Amino acid sequence: MTGVHPTPLPRSPAAFGEPPASLAGRDFVVLVPGSSPHRPAKRWPASHYGELARRLSALGYVSVVVGTDEERALAAQIRQACPEAVDLVGNTGLEELAALTRNARLTVGNDTGVCHLAAASGVPVAVLFSAASDPALCAPRGDRVQILAVADLNELGVDAVLAAALAVMPPLAHPVEAAPA
Repeated sequence: MTGVHPTPLPRSPAAFGEPPASLAGRDFVVLVPGSSPHRPAKRWPASHYGELARRLSALGYVSVVVGTDEERALAAQIRQACPEAVDLVGNTGLEELAALTRNARLTVGNDTGVCHLAAASGVPVAVLFSAASDPALCAPRGDRVQILAVADLNELGVDAVLAAALAVMPPLAHPVEAAPA
């Protein structure tokens, strides 16, 4: 990474705290639809995140949307597509984000700090890059990191992101039982 070999991967210390009680016993995925507000090319469309959340819900996962207060509109658009998604935008500090990502089955996000935090916790991450930044220089590092890099994130399909997510995500810890017929 810096021209020094071998380069140890960063590891975050065990985070304090636990995810919200409403997520206890549930398999959840953290979605990070925001990024630098002055660099919109680094954002996968919120409508795509909404479709991803809907598909993950159909597979038994709860999507948890995180971000800053300024990203509330992104969470609202995701919840419009997937009302089951949990909106924690504007309600998480660093400690809460660390607890969420450490306990998530997966984090999916744009090129932003939360994905680095998740990767440093050693959990699966799918991170989305456009031509606005170079993953060779600034991608999260880890054995369970999937990098999807395309010139224009508007062109990155939900199928590709879901496939990358499923490739690194462990199976459901709490399988959903089918309703009796």
